[in-house]
Amino acid sequence: MLFRREGFGREHEGFTLVELLVVIAIIGVLVALLLPAVQAAREAARRIQCSNRIKQVALAMHAYEDANKVLPYASEYVTSSPTPKGTATAFVLPYLEQQAVYDMFHFEYMFSYTINRPAVTTPIPQITCPSDPQSVEPILSGRYPDAGNPSRCHGMWYAPSGGPVHDRYKGVRPCVYCEAVTSYAHWSTGNFVYCCQGFYFGSGMFGSEMGIFPGMFGRCPIGVKFAEVTDGLSNTIMLGETIPGHSIWNGAYLQNLPIYMTHIPLNNMMTDNGSDTNGPAGTAWWQHTMGFKSYHPGGANFAMGDGSVQFLNDTIDYQLYNALGTMAGGEVFQESLH
Repeated sequence: MLFRREGFGREHEGFTLVELLVVIAIIGVLVALLLPAVQAAREAARRIQCSNRIKQVALAMHAYEDANKVLPYASEYVTSSPTPKGTATAFVLPYLEQQAVYDMFHFEYMFSYTINRPAVTTPIPQITCPSDPQSVEPILSGRYPDAGNPSRCHGMWYAPSGGPVHDRYKGVRPCVYCEAVTSYAHWSTGNFVYCCQGFYFGSGMFGSEMGIFPGMFGRCPIGVKFAEVTDGLSNTIMLGETIPGHSIWNGAYLQNLPIYMTHIPLNNMMTDNGSDTNGPAGTAWWQHTMGFKSYHPGGANFAMGDGSVQFLNDTIDYQLYNALGTMAGGEVFQESLH
């Protein structure tokens, strides 16, 4: 009779500790490789969503112009002015399917008045950039308490463009012209301002100091007609992305200065506290902080005058960038927008 011996040479079951550690290490490497790709895919989706949102705001501007034969003005904060108080964002709310919010406004009063507080603090997700962490809480506090500025209101992610502007404050802040802006040597003091084409900010709203800007929007209650954009609507920036948390002058309903400028280099990340990821820290003011920027890597979304959306790289030629900010500058460039 034959007997089979059992129990000898039996193969062990499961993993050894070394094998388990190897498997864990492999999984860790795969996760490390996949995570950036997943994050990049998510950012790409957010950038597309942002592009769609800024386009909707641009189309709202077009709808307003079609109905009124002029674009909405961006700024009106003089208390004695007979014109309705407001900002471009407020005026186009009905064309963004926000009639209910629009009806909450009392345009005969400054937006800083208590009667307008419910309107200026109503969240509107459609006018926020999803790549900005602040977009989950779009109502910002600590806004600059100037005439017409509510201290707490909705942030402005898609800002009207005033083009290249400098403040001219009687020579206190001398200009640093286009060809010199690639250097951050002047940022240690902050006592300067970028400028190009010679336009200035204007300290008043009427007369010789009226804030008529070279871009499609200005710091005065005067709207632009599309026919006045002689550089061509497709060649002129109408709206651009920005980061509300970088400036206390930012706000969709801040009547003093709800406008951003192209004289500040694209994606310059200086904030009000003087910190700047692109250069040395220095004293910050609106001339440094109120430029177009975004959380999208490499650039920002812009809506041109014709309603098209362009993603401009932050390596764009500075003079070309300024030229895109003017509506009737007559500049001629051969470079690509990107």
